[in-house]
Amino acid sequence: MATSQRRAFPRSALTLALAIEACWLASVALVPLAAVHQDWLVGASEVPKVFLQRTFALLLIVLVVAEWARAGGGFPLMRGWLTIRSRPILLSALAVLVATSVSAMVSPMPVVSLLGPDVGWDSFGVASLVSYLVVFAVIATRVRSGAEVRRLLWAVTVPAVLIGWYGMGQHFGIDLLRVDASPSSRVPLTFGNPIFGAAYLILTIPLTLALWQGWRERYSLMSHAAIGGALISLQAAAIAFTLSRGSMIALAVALAVFLAMAAWSMGRDAVKAPAGSIVVAIGFAFIMSYVPVPGDVDTSGQFDERLLSVGSAFTSAGGGLTGRFTIWDVSLDVYADVPWVDTGRFGDMPELSWAPLHQAVGYGPDMFGYAFPLAGDTRMASRPNHAHNAIVHTAVELGALGLIAYGVLLVAVVAAGLRLVRSARAGSMPTWAGFVVAGLLASLVGRFVEQMAGKPQVADLALTWVLVGTVAAILGWTAEQWEAEPALVSERGKSGRRLLRGQRQVQVVGGRRAPQVAVAVVVGLVATVAWWQVVIGPLSVSSLVARAEVASESGQPARAGELLESAVESYPAAAVPRLLLGRGLLLGSRTASTQDLRIAGLQEALGVVEGAFDRNPMDYRAWVTAGKITQEMAALDPARFGELAIATVERTVALLPGYRDPREQLALTLLVAGEYDRAIEVAAGARGLAAATDPDGVYLDYIMAKSLIRSGRVDEAVPLIAQIAGSGYVDAAVLVQDLRAPE
Repeated sequence: MATSQRRAFPRSALTLALAIEACWLASVALVPLAAVHQDWLVGASEVPKVFLQRTFALLLIVLVVAEWARAGGGFPLMRGWLTIRSRPILLSALAVLVATSVSAMVSPMPVVSLLGPDVGWDSFGVASLVSYLVVFAVIATRVRSGAEVRRLLWAVTVPAVLIGWYGMGQHFGIDLLRVDASPSSRVPLTFGNPIFGAAYLILTIPLTLALWQGWRERYSLMSHAAIGGALISLQAAAIAFTLSRGSMIALAVALAVFLAMAAWSMGRDAVKAPAGSIVVAIGFAFIMSYVPVPGDVDTSGQFDERLLSVGSAFTSAGGGLTGRFTIWDVSLDVYADVPWVDTGRFGDMPELSWAPLHQAVGYGPDMFGYAFPLAGDTRMASRPNHAHNAIVHTAVELGALGLIAYGVLLVAVVAAGLRLVRSARAGSMPTWAGFVVAGLLASLVGRFVEQMAGKPQVADLALTWVLVGTVAAILGWTAEQWEAEPALVSERGKSGRRLLRGQRQVQVVGGRRAPQVAVAVVVGLVATVAWWQVVIGPLSVSSLVARAEVASESGQPARAGELLESAVESYPAAAVPRLLLGRGLLLGSRTASTQDLRIAGLQEALGVVEGAFDRNPMDYRAWVTAGKITQEMAALDPARFGELAIATVERTVALLPGYRDPREQLALTLLVAGEYDRAIEVAAGARGLAAATDPDGVYLDYIMAKSLIRSGRVDEAVPLIAQIAGSGYVDAAVLVQDLRAPE
């Protein structure tokens, strides 16, 4: 019995080790590909990626703890694990986690900073960061052979080529995941947004080139360059079809760095093949940009036109970076001034305790979208949830502590990169490994450049951490370790099977493993509950909401309402189904036969929407919807609901002080509540904001004129009526007719 137990232990070690590697490879390969039909999920390109990333992270935690328990509490003693060379990267990654966690703890809304504004959607919260760091840490501490690195690069390359194919289809109007697909001048790929797709491919193209260099000796120079060009051509064409200028610049920098590092470390002759592949890929992208697409969309030459306009993005007043400059300027003001809602006036809003402290620790993860509007800057017509600059965004959300943590990580990666390049130049690794090093570092350089004006998403963030983990893993490798193949069977045969992965050995602590097994079981149960609550739950809600939208579009409002009610009941913390159900009940109340029934319907709608405030009291989407509901309640019974409607909309104005729309809604609410003088005052103030974002502002003129008429100041309303009539606004005649109708 004892002999068979000893034999079983190594077999289980082998199984666990293979399962762990399969898990991280599946994570790297499947997360960027994850996307479903738009009728299946709300967030069809985003929610599946988050689902897979968090699922694989939880599974890795369970597997690693199971391995720990199998070893009787010991860990695999791997050569190079937490060595002097890799320790700075690992510790700086830990510093990033600590900085993010500290910021989340002092955040005005810790729950939002933990799981994001919408659970199960992409976010910058602690849960998302942990899911990246789990994969990063496992790769950094377990990859110990060149064969494992090759498998990891294949897990990156194959999906990237498939994504390129998919982008080609989208460009020419073939998209199996969309209803009524048509040719696209800017393809979103599997990411739902062209910028996100291009940001991901910046990382994969240098890695694809690097991987292919391992087969240089098997082909002639021309054949090798042509095949390599074919591997990256689809990816390059996909970037061209996104028309993302920032990504084009970042890719150019990444490829230049790749060739420069390869030439410096391995000689100029070594870069002839990859340089030829790059030329082939660029030529292919240019040619494909001129191929006509079906239908009326003319995409010919858009790629080179976009490329030639890169300079104007920096210099012209209307260039592509004009909006970015404004966001950065306002964001820095937010960081310096730390504005916040007047909680003395609005007691249901969260407190920002110790405001000066937040320059050091930030507002908290995922709080940018709530802090930015509080600056009250009228130049921004939109409400961004990211600064479109990694440094500025980090300053606002994580403060100086986060900037220091990420800065230390950057320095650690740069130092590691320099060491690796010098090792390649000294011949301490085979040629193919030198190209891998060049590809890893070039991808990270391109990533840094792109993030100076870009916005990260789950797939590219996850891959970035994987690449950093790989850099940490390969530090200090010898040429023998690069060429080593993991042995699955020892010389003593199957009875002594063990996994060698470099020089790894497993220590089993004396057979007393009951406590460790108990810990592993508890971890597994906790992971299962977490998976069910924060991974499966939001996915189910997204499915129900998508089905509700399909039912609504097909003329089945009752069925849509049932599905949304099921979503709210199954996951009360989800805001999206509450908002949609509330809006549906609002519309349904308008068909009620009596005023009492209509008010009852509106009250039900308000109760559904207000449930969103339990988790996120600053959700301005919910406040806008609640404002519309209470506004109609006030129109039906001003004496009963007027103050409620005004107080509700005032909160929206407090959350979005520099924007016209909330003030317009407040002015209209004051009008229906009978507070005409205040309505005129608020509408006039909003009209001043409209000059910056909407020169017409005709509806505000209508509100002012209506309030003037109802307050008996008809003479003052006459010029406004004439102004509306001559505005050219599509509904001007209707507004004028209403104003001229007898009260």
